[in-house]
Amino acid sequence: MTPSTKPLAKARVALLYGPGNMSADYAAALPRGLERGLLELGADVATLNLSFFKRHIRDGRHQHGEESPYVQGIKQFVEENAGPAGFDYCLGLFYDQYLTPGLMEVLSRRCRTIINYPLNLVDQPSYFEAATRFCHFTFCSEEAPMEGLEKKFPGKLRYVPMAADPYIFRPLAAPPQPRLLFVGSIYADRLWLLEAAARHLPVSIFGWNYNLPGVLRNLGGEVRRGRRLSPLIGARMVARVLGRSKALLSDEEFVRLAADHGVSLGLSEVRAEDGTLHFKVRLREYEASMAGLCHIVRRMPEVLRHWDDGAEMLTYQDNGDLPELLERIRRGDLDWRRIGARARERSARDHTWTARLATAFGHLPPGVRGP
Repeated sequence: MTPSTKPLAKARVALLYGPGNMSADYAAALPRGLERGLLELGADVATLNLSFFKRHIRDGRHQHGEESPYVQGIKQFVEENAGPAGFDYCLGLFYDQYLTPGLMEVLSRRCRTIINYPLNLVDQPSYFEAATRFCHFTFCSEEAPMEGLEKKFPGKLRYVPMAADPYIFRPLAAPPQPRLLFVGSIYADRLWLLEAAARHLPVSIFGWNYNLPGVLRNLGGEVRRGRRLSPLIGARMVARVLGRSKALLSDEEFVRLAADHGVSLGLSEVRAEDGTLHFKVRLREYEASMAGLCHIVRRMPEVLRHWDDGAEMLTYQDNGDLPELLERIRRGDLDWRRIGARARERSARDHTWTARLATAFGHLPPGVRGP
């Protein structure tokens, strides 16, 4: 980029990011990618990976007080790095329970424009009510909640999809034969879907809750519900979970496994607070395609806008379509290597953090001061 095309040239930005309750080792790509994008747009960036406070983060609605190490850490970081002129922008991940009056005062005093960029507005919107009112803007990474949130918070929402870093998620190689990689949370229906997928391609599963007790509980639950289980299927499921190397993957390990598998699966369903089922495009879609994987995901509007179905990504309408798609890969009817290569080309051109943030910040009104 030339200086004239850098919308954040000379801007001072506080990046306060680190998703959910993941440790710093396993949540590095998101703040690292965002940081690189901001730097490439010309910003002077001070970054705090909020995952360093993992031990102080609570699930649900645990309210943090002013003395919380999490709150104190953010306040101290902002005060120490703002300098005399303060930050032009603060881009962060702010849940309601972290925004104490003292933290809001520091952010308001030391940051001209405060932007929240949550990952889960479609399934946990109530976790961000106060944050959306407080921040000048909220970058919404999901299409589904946009209309309702815009009505509730007019002028504050910006649709900013996820992206990935082409340097972190670099393709290393392609395996001689396709194998299926899944990284994500494991629920009962997902476990059985992945078991069905293993009849067509070898499957590797990684997830924080993918463990032997969980698999055994699932098998026992199926028996109690009267399902007739093949001992062979049960043995395969137990052998697969025992054979995994670890539950969580660092970004570097994901890239290595991408080179060993060539094909990946994204499962999109999420249960919202009101119990309704939604489907959402996840960060993993962008990371998998950037790593050169032939990625398979449910057919959703955002997916079809961002990648060419059948050429840059493979989509299915419902779970019943998945076995046939995997069988076509196994038979060689689908050129999974070429699909992965084209996915990387498309993502490196259109779905980098630099491209995403250039659009997002290029559309923000200038000179915003104070919530």
